[in-house]
Amino acid sequence: MTTEMRTRLVGLKDPAAWSAALEGLPHSIAHEAAFRAALDTGRDDAQCVLFVAESERGKAVCPVLERPLETRADIATPYGFGGFIGVGDLTGLDQAWRAFARERGYVAGYLAQHPSLSCSAIGADEERFESSPVYLLDLRPGEDDIIAGMSKRRRPSLRRWLKEVEVATGRAELVDAFVKLYPPHMSRLGAASVYFFGDDALRRMAGLDSVVLFGARNEAGEIEAVSMTAVTAPCADYLFFAATEDARDHSVGLIWCGMREAKARGAEWINLGGAVKEGDGVGEFKRRFGATLTPTQCLKQVYDLQAYDALCEENACDAQNRNGYFPAYRAPR
Repeated sequence: MTTEMRTRLVGLKDPAAWSAALEGLPHSIAHEAAFRAALDTGRDDAQCVLFVAESERGKAVCPVLERPLETRADIATPYGFGGFIGVGDLTGLDQAWRAFARERGYVAGYLAQHPSLSCSAIGADEERFESSPVYLLDLRPGEDDIIAGMSKRRRPSLRRWLKEVEVATGRAELVDAFVKLYPPHMSRLGAASVYFFGDDALRRMAGLDSVVLFGARNEAGEIEAVSMTAVTAPCADYLFFAATEDARDHSVGLIWCGMREAKARGAEWINLGGAVKEGDGVGEFKRRFGATLTPTQCLKQVYDLQAYDALCEENACDAQNRNGYFPAYRAPR
């Protein structure tokens, strides 16, 4: 017997309803209304909404960006590690989602799934694709055991840093410092445009209840490095580190402070994110924490095949090839 699930959308203009829909669901910061509002409010190219499906025996949600296509729309998961999450009996979820997507007029959807919270009740096998892997660190062992699992070079340097550096925790000061330090730090790294946010978005993210900040001072007493970690159970997310050019050596210690706070607040895992490209220094930096490279999945779904084929034809791309950029008609040219 198929369980009929009721479906609806919740918008960012109703944060109370959004938060109520998340109640009882293990989730990440990317699922929370305040985080989504910080990044997605006021966009003219898309609107962020929360899809909710529920029955008496189960519930699932997924934040999506609805992107206009003349008289139609397609969807994608917004920035961060979100995707479908759910609890209970989710029988009928896949059917309910597809029916909803067709009723809403979606042509296609790209749905990135969280590496440790993803919902297996959604999507067909042929729609599942591997996405960029991330580094997950198990926070369940004791602190000494977690440090013992780090690389041989990292262990002594972290212990020395913890003895020598007084960690700053005052939120107001750290928020100001983070907003100031982040843009030039990312510019020096040559980061992609997706990682550049306006000052208002940075300030709103840094002020969230689910976010913890730790900082280090220079000899003049000024904050010269800040780490930002999102703490939700059971899986926290390391978000950002920003520093002056001469203060990058604080990164390990400040990120560790975020891990320790996440563990204290009940997180069992922390997602450190991935590498920029396979085998680069960013990935090696995360691996040395003792983290495990973990595959992630995305769903590439077509809800209106005729419309999808027509859009691909208009944009001179192969509608049959799902291995590359998706939807194919949105591929950068």
